[in-house]
Amino acid sequence: MTSPTPTELITEMFRLSQALDKGLEYLLEMSREWAEAENDYRQAKAVTFLAADAATVAARHMISDERCEKQRQRAYMARGQKEAAREAVRARRTQISALQTALNVLKEEFGFGRTGPEYQP
Repeated sequence: MTSPTPTELITEMFRLSQALDKGLEYLLEMSREWAEAENDYRQAKAVTFLAADAATVAARHMISDERCEKQRQRAYMARGQKEAAREAVRARRTQISALQTALNVLKEEFGFGRTGPEYQP
């Protein structure tokens, strides 16, 4: 296997940069969706808790939990999607950083090849 050329590394960095931009947009979208779903769930839980006809607080919680199951699931799924989007963004950042390191190594190698080991500035 041959080492990638500087042009290939730059092309890949550009591709990952575009993927990072898209990932950040998706993360923002998922964060908004999670916030809305979480708000809907909390509001539904509060309303059903107060409307529950039960003698104890524990019984009210149980009734409220049963009646808000769909909202809770939507909020938990949205949180999972948001976390997955965040991890994708982190992965892209790490990949870009690795490419930057590889390009810096090439830059130093080119400089060394131009000046040689005995070069004194």
